[in-house]
Amino acid sequence: MKKILGTIIAFLALFLCGCGKTTTGNLIESLGKKMDKIDSYKVNATMAIKKDDREIVYDLEIKNLDENYIVKLKSRENNSIQVIVKNENGVFVLNPELNKCFKFNSKWPSNSSNGYLLKSIYKDIINDNNVNISKDNDYLVISSVNHKTNANWSKQKVVIDKKTLLPKSLEILNEKNEILVTVNFTDYDLSPNLSKSDFDQENNMKTAINELGEGTVGNEENVFFTPNYIPVGSTLEDSYEDDDNTNKTSLYGGDNTIVISQIKVDSSLDMEYINMYGEIVLLDSGFGSLSDNVLSWYSNKMEYLIFSNTLEGYEMINIANSFRSIKE
Repeated sequence: MKKILGTIIAFLALFLCGCGKTTTGNLIESLGKKMDKIDSYKVNATMAIKKDDREIVYDLEIKNLDENYIVKLKSRENNSIQVIVKNENGVFVLNPELNKCFKFNSKWPSNSSNGYLLKSIYKDIINDNNVNISKDNDYLVISSVNHKTNANWSKQKVVIDKKTLLPKSLEILNEKNEILVTVNFTDYDLSPNLSKSDFDQENNMKTAINELGEGTVGNEENVFFTPNYIPVGSTLEDSYEDDDNTNKTSLYGGDNTIVISQIKVDSSLDMEYINMYGEIVLLDSGFGSLSDNVLSWYSNKMEYLIFSNTLEGYEMINIANSFRSIKE
């Protein structure tokens, strides 16, 4: 009898282990099928970025049709708007405050992890061999370490509805399991009436400019800022402003040579196209461009540039994120 009981227990153990693997495998397969079925959607979401003792909150509107994308970020802090548009003509970041359109030679969004795009979220889960899945009532909690956008963002946790297999929320964490970014998805439309003409960059610029007219954008004084973070071993050696107070340059020496420029920028009467040679990165103040030795971004009618031949990209991002987005 003991021998029979032992055999039954061993069989059940093998069966249960097999079920666990099958369940995980089936879920990954189901997410893959879900991703393949979604060829267009509209999503509304909020994104909160933890910044010291406060949060910077953005309202997001996302549209996707095949390989065409629109991602609009509107800051609740100062009403500023930035928009990414991807269409058959390329990848563009629109800054309606300046009426400037920045064109990137980029494979975005396929070359990065984007916690606000459905297919990007699914791909990160599917491609992670160490994904961890648990259950919480009507939701699945999926922890993944496959994040390739920011070196400080070491892992992400996605909460997915069991029935719809759509993300409810996403958290990006650092190595200490501290939450750095939270995205909450509020409204889904998986059968939107979209056409390729909806993804025209000039029409989207006009729409964003009209929306800006409804609110006041912060930092009207175009003030200069001093970053609150500089890598250890580098110190400020010189800082100067030009005669007409439109440009400030700061030089840091030591272990790393760093040059930071802040330039006051005027709006263009007609939409101006500017070619960018880096990759799109998400900063606390919106979207920036990161190349091998330069990080640039625009915020509140200011252009910011960080130059360094020795700093890693994530360190330039850390410096950029230490600027305050509005005057204290």
